[in-house]
Amino acid sequence: MIKRTLRGGQVEKHDGDVMVVGDVNVDSTISAGGDVVVFGRLSGEVHAGKNGDTTATVSAICFEPSQIRIADVVAVMGAQNSEPTPYPEVARIDWQQQQRPRPGQQDGQGRIMVEPAGQFWQQLSARGRKRRAARVSSEGKLKWKGPAKLARLTGVYLLVAGLGLLFAPKTTFGLLFDVRTIATGWIQVFGTIAAALGMYYVGTAVGDTEGSGARGFYASTVIGRIFIFITFCYLVSQKFVEQQLVLLAVLNLGYLNSDPSLGPPPLPFFFI
Repeated sequence: MIKRTLRGGQVEKHDGDVMVVGDVNVDSTISAGGDVVVFGRLSGEVHAGKNGDTTATVSAICFEPSQIRIADVVAVMGAQNSEPTPYPEVARIDWQQQQRPRPGQQDGQGRIMVEPAGQFWQQLSARGRKRRAARVSSEGKLKWKGPAKLARLTGVYLLVAGLGLLFAPKTTFGLLFDVRTIATGWIQVFGTIAAALGMYYVGTAVGDTEGSGARGFYASTVIGRIFIFITFCYLVSQKFVEQQLVLLAVLNLGYLNSDPSLGPPPLPFFFI
């Protein structure tokens, strides 16, 4: 990360991604092995994917470069006196050439396309939806992979066992152990934690199967922490356990992400 403005004549070379918090002025140059992101005005020259990475991108809040190069594809843009756009833009190689490029000279087999950054991320989201569709069978059910199946099975087992310990502590615990050795309230505490762990396992399995990665786990932890908080508070209110458990409930609740992009929790997919 470069936390300064690059002035004319300055050159920055890096093998990975480059993020600039500042402007990249005319006659300055950035050369990166990966992506280049400028949180400011881009007016100089940029070479992204210098080692041949054709998937690299160049983006800036104010996109006015004199020249863009991605891998071996070049677009000379400084000669055009176009008005700057009021929104961030991103440049990438478009091999299909389905869109009209920015005015300039293009070399190589592809074209460097410049488009609104939001449109680019929408396309990435669409690709994610296509990947998820590939994981769904013709009956509309998810195609569970081996590890995901095992994780879901473990999660369902923990969830069922935990709920059994919570709502029928003596009966469930007594199947294997002597209920006289531990207070009923602490059996319910253990059941609450086991049920929450089951949610995490299932959420992880669903996220992996849907192609959303860790998103399923993150969503399930939100539900799990709320579940633990409410259950612990209930057990304390009924004097089943000591009042100090409320402190653990509050600490466990922590910060809940209210980002709607997490979507609904993966609970409805337990038995898909």
